[in-house]
Amino acid sequence: MIPTYPLPYPCVVFDLDGTLLDTRDTMVGEINRLLGELGRDPVGEEQIRRATHQGLPAMLLAALQASGTLPPPGLLRQLQASLRERYLDAAASRVSCYPAALPLLEALRERRAWLAICSNQEEAIVRRLLGDFSLLGFFREVVGGDSLPRRKPDPYPLRWLMNAAGSPPSDCVMVGDSEVDARCAARCGVAAVIMAHGYGGPGIASPHRAVADFTALRPLLVP
Repeated sequence: MIPTYPLPYPCVVFDLDGTLLDTRDTMVGEINRLLGELGRDPVGEEQIRRATHQGLPAMLLAALQASGTLPPPGLLRQLQASLRERYLDAAASRVSCYPAALPLLEALRERRAWLAICSNQEEAIVRRLLGDFSLLGFFREVVGGDSLPRRKPDPYPLRWLMNAAGSPPSDCVMVGDSEVDARCAARCGVAAVIMAHGYGGPGIASPHRAVADFTALRPLLVP
């Protein structure tokens, strides 16, 4: 894996939610719409913050637990399937790509960086959203939370991606927004950059570098 121009990190792995795409308000909005139809009170972002980094089904589960008792397994599966479709329908008009993300991806592709997605969201949702925003073609591999036997913060998915890239840890960087991403990177011996515009909040303990936005990130990845 030899880029056209020397890069600090020839292999760049991105998280999706809160990193490339601003999705949380739309996810929480659709969850609360579903809760309302069930006769339940809405939940706030703080009530399901931890689940935000584990994917939409986990967010719904946390919301149901916060608003009452869990439904039977069969009904829960129906609710999760309904929420998935509602969210994807809403995402096309309500989710947004963070500013300056696209120019950075274009610059990395021009220099033949090996790009991938490592998300805890379901792979089908990740691919659908990337396609909706014309981003899918930038990435050599897309790993979702259901793609492999284990998910972040377990190091397995990032190690799988590095193996696919033929990249040693020193040539790879994980760009995310949460402790989940930082811990995953640390367990692989990989550098982590955390986007402050995301959903991780302050106090991320694992080793990482924080940047405000993609404009600030660009000099770290494309000198």
